[in-house]
Amino acid sequence: MNIQEAVPLSSNNRRLVINTLLAGIILILGIYLRLIALDWGLPDRTHRWSYRTDESSYLLMLKEMNPLHGDFISESFGPKIGSGILWPYGALILIAHSTGILEAHSSLEWYRQNPGELGKIYFVGRLLVAFMGIFTVVMTFILAKRAFGIESAYWSSALLAVAAGHVQNSHFLLADVPAACIVICSIILLDMALSNPEKMRSFSFFVGATFAYAVAIKVTVSVMGIAILGVMFAKNKINITFKQIWIPAVIGFLLALPIFHPALLDINLINRDVTIVENLNKHAYTSLSQMCKVASDGLVWSISPIGIFLWIIGAATVLWHRHRLGIIFVLASFPIAVVMMATGLNQMQRWSPLLPFICLLAPAPLQWFSKRSALILRSFLFAMLIINFLWSMAWVEELKQYPIHSESRDWIHSHLPAGTSIGVAQWLFLPQIDVNRYHIIRITGPQADKVFTEPEYFLVGEYDFEGVKAKLEDFEIYNIWRRTPQFLGLSYSPPIGADARFICPTIYLFKRK
Repeated sequence: MNIQEAVPLSSNNRRLVINTLLAGIILILGIYLRLIALDWGLPDRTHRWSYRTDESSYLLMLKEMNPLHGDFISESFGPKIGSGILWPYGALILIAHSTGILEAHSSLEWYRQNPGELGKIYFVGRLLVAFMGIFTVVMTFILAKRAFGIESAYWSSALLAVAAGHVQNSHFLLADVPAACIVICSIILLDMALSNPEKMRSFSFFVGATFAYAVAIKVTVSVMGIAILGVMFAKNKINITFKQIWIPAVIGFLLALPIFHPALLDINLINRDVTIVENLNKHAYTSLSQMCKVASDGLVWSISPIGIFLWIIGAATVLWHRHRLGIIFVLASFPIAVVMMATGLNQMQRWSPLLPFICLLAPAPLQWFSKRSALILRSFLFAMLIINFLWSMAWVEELKQYPIHSESRDWIHSHLPAGTSIGVAQWLFLPQIDVNRYHIIRITGPQADKVFTEPEYFLVGEYDFEGVKAKLEDFEIYNIWRRTPQFLGLSYSPPIGADARFICPTIYLFKRK
């Protein structure tokens, strides 16, 4: 029997194997962290809406529309809430309905009687967002490779794959992760336009159209449009003209935006929403300490303090070297960060569109740093990677547990007799106790004046606790439900008010003395 000697792998083949393994590990991580426990908190026979309450906005928007009769506008939400995500979401619901996977009805009463079917409607939307989150990881790899090379591509995609804020907001039917996905795609198209002078006009048109779709999904990402200015300041810019890139991009944007977000064609809705925004801006933050606190709330627990530090270092480095794509990444992330800091938008959810750009800029200096400096940077990148991985694992491990909302509801139902009067703060963060079993007095309901004087018990979540505790002097704590996500001994415990705590809010039950 002939025995052939094993032929050793060439250096190129070894590199290919290693690169393939790295890419596979990153992709598997990205998929696992975004698809695990995707059914958390969905409606069932015990509660009739998602525990992640913001998701219901898109279902209500769909209910107000009538696409078969040309109505693509949700009047009660208006243009301030982007409807772009409803195009693929509605199409998926239609496909699932036509194939018998779920039943789609326009009657809310039908879903009250069949909450499991409503859970399927939510789940379709969550799947869409999760896959867009995974796709963003892939597109980040491609964009980082085009910008800074293969090592940065692996670092950037790995960092985004485990980024705590991105993992969390890829789990729910929210607009932020999909909007970031489309912005990344539009910047890839912009780089293709700048790299192909003969096709610059056509690519630029699609840059504008693609970015319009991102704005239609999440209106606030419109600030990221400043990124196109980056080509003006780059050292390695090519000879471009106003006609070659600006005009086609603007035309593509203006033509596509009303198609993807038709509420912008209704001047009355626009005027109404402008008034709402103006009222919000009256409370805008002006002091540097307040603005930094907003950024800290939005980013620290989304990407880690190390991530913020490396984002700033990476931005300074690409600006110093006038790197074309690097400058575009800076302009796509820092201006919108300043806007959110000034307007007090401190929710982690709202900051998640910045996370791909933080992950793109963090490893960027590797191509310019000396060997010693690059080694130090890699150690920081590795620390950032590990911290975010542990945070994300802690968070998804909590998702696997029986929801604290359900745990507290079960206890209340087993310990408080039917007919008991219970005052409640906002339903948004509370267990959905049986309103037919108990006499419920809501702080926002028609008997609000009696909410602290009549009930035997008072139920409040951590989000509202500070606002009502002064009025609970006639009550004493009867029970508390509290959890902290953990993994390998590391706790993930953002401050009270952070939307990462939607899955495990502290819930208080008070009893009248």
